Amino acid sequence: MEKSDSLFLHYCSLICIFCLFFTSNSAVSQQQLPFFIQNFEKQEYNAENQNWSVTQDNRGFIYVANNSGLLEFDGVEWSFYPSPNGTVIRSVAVDHQDRIYTSGYREIGYWQREEQGKLVYHSLNQKAEALFSQNEEFWTTVIVDSKVYFHSFSSVFIYDGDEFRVIRANAPINSISDIGGRICLNISGQGLFFVEDTLLLPFLVQPELKNDLVHFCTTLEDSSLLIGTASNGLFRYKDDMLTPFIEEWNSYFSENKINRGAISGNGNIVIGTLLDGMIIFDQQGNFLQHISKVNGLQNNTVLGIHCDGENNIWLSLDRGVDFISFHVDPSYTIYEYGDIGAVYSAVLYKGELYLGTNQGLFYRHWKDNDDNFRFIAGTQGQVWSCDVFDDQLIVGHNLGTFRIENHIAKRISPISGGFSLTKDPLKSERLVQSTYSNIVFYEKQNQNWQYKYQLPDFLDLIRYIELDYFDNIWASHMHQGIYRLKLNDLHEVITDTRYYGDAVFGKDYDIQVFKIENRIIFTTGRQIYTYNDLNDSIIPYSYLNNELGIFAEAHRVIPGDDHHYWFIGKQGIGLFRISDTGISKIKEYPIGLFKDHLIAGYEYIFPLSSKEGLLCLDNGYALLRADQPDLSFGIEDKRLMVKNIEIKGRSGVVKNLPLEQSIFRIPYNRNSLTLSYAFPIFSHG
Repeated sequence: MEKSDSLFLHYCSLICIFCLFFTSNSAVSQQQLPFFIQNFEKQEYNAENQNWSVTQDNRGFIYVANNSGLLEFDGVEWSFYPSPNGTVIRSVAVDHQDRIYTSGYREIGYWQREEQGKLVYHSLNQKAEALFSQNEEFWTTVIVDSKVYFHSFSSVFIYDGDEFRVIRANAPINSISDIGGRICLNISGQGLFFVEDTLLLPFLVQPELKNDLVHFCTTLEDSSLLIGTASNGLFRYKDDMLTPFIEEWNSYFSENKINRGAISGNGNIVIGTLLDGMIIFDQQGNFLQHISKVNGLQNNTVLGIHCDGENNIWLSLDRGVDFISFHVDPSYTIYEYGDIGAVYSAVLYKGELYLGTNQGLFYRHWKDNDDNFRFIAGTQGQVWSCDVFDDQLIVGHNLGTFRIENHIAKRISPISGGFSLTKDPLKSERLVQSTYSNIVFYEKQNQNWQYKYQLPDFLDLIRYIELDYFDNIWASHMHQGIYRLKLNDLHEVITDTRYYGDAVFGKDYDIQVFKIENRIIFTTGRQIYTYNDLNDSIIPYSYLNNELGIFAEAHRVIPGDDHHYWFIGKQGIGLFRISDTGISKIKEYPIGLFKDHLIAGYEYIFPLSSKEGLLCLDNGYALLRADQPDLSFGIEDKRLMVKNIEIKGRSGVVKNLPLEQSIFRIPYNRNSLTLSYAFPIFSHG
């Protein structure tokens, strides 16, 4: 049942890849609302770049007319059906019986699902081809009631389910629209005409429309007509009056070319342009949103728009397919900054956010989202850690360790690779650090942290370091096992070294040391261990493993405020409160929300409060708000759909079983069963 695995995680990653905040760079500048956008590239849907039209069936499946065929998206995976005659499919439309009509160059027909779940194409050319002109190419398909209208530049073919009739015009037909159940054509140089049977009746022939190309007509909530033109912007027709609509945008529309228009589920006006993406207005003409390549689209040429019932928007583009949702999950927000590099560490210091990246140390004002990140001179290269001790910012770096004062980096240790820095619980005036090679000690001199000495007779690549109340230093190797180091009273000489690896943990690799409630714990990716000082041994931490569930398999633990701890594992990120009174899970984030942005093996969360954290990502960060509800309630009453059932044997020959059956008898020699599921819900994470 391979495609049913982790469907919820897949779904979350579908809609929640980017949460973008931008201000308009258009004719009218206003603050825009946050939105989610998912880019589907040709490598994912396995067809060509160019997509001409997009729509949806009654089950929620998405269909896209692609340069090389028909695309279907069921919420889990894309399916591709090649063009029946090898040419471009220009348009797609779905009727009330879920027949998917497509059209293109000298080809019209429909796709219907067979009992095994696959789509099968039925060409209508045998009924229509005799009526084709030499170069008949259909660009739009519109369905009204039981009739299907196929539009080419010279004709409109009307299919009633049995036969075709044709309307010819004496000039090019630029567009076709459904206006309240009536078909409206824009004929070049003549204006708008209604179709009555096979007749063309003049509708609007004013010069503004007669002398321009009309790309769409749609109805507004007050029953007025919205008309989008190529050169003269938008018009509104009501009470026999044709008036310009949103005139202040005319120069913008003239420059960027209106191409498509639609009304979203919540009544907003969605305009697709040829050169600058998508613009959204409310019904009064107030600007709401501008989304283009600058803030997330794959391409600025919008060739098709579909607004689904959940107020989401699907765009078929000159390059790719994009999904846009305004259902913002308040429990997290992703911020992307394309020029700072991969973020390995973060800290708030004196009202500023500092990010340690593989390119250096950057900062900006924390409360000002419009403030740009600035670079700290002298910190070029890999930053591993950012910590504040006694109101001083200490940064571990590939080149050593720096103290940051007034945005100036002062190197306080030359030891390369400052990985992990912690305060000695028995001496508050001492810090201990792991590096590429040495364990380093810092002490206060003239109220400033300074390098003091390095531990002799110990050279190793240590990732994390912790100290306990028995004067032990616990050091987790970058790749292999754990060391326990006992020191003399002055902490200058190692008196005993003990290594823990496969004999204790059942493995030698990826073992890390952290603290929970001042107790030393070890993560292995399988379960959590702890040090038992009563018999001087390391044992499984059974109580914690039982209470944490899948987060017992975490590989990173980060303490927060008020007994809160962040756990990071392959399955997700979890926040728990752990104290003497018990363990409670506060929040869980599926890893699919961030998997394309996380730096594997180096994940870090900077706690902002007991229930808030800043998650470091590649080229940015996410703010996690565990006190906010997510949107998962929106799918609690939704069910998976069985899309396909396959059986096969050793020969590899696949047989598809009918979906209508509920009981199957499977031959013993075909006992390999595969169930494919669909989950076409796109608005909730």
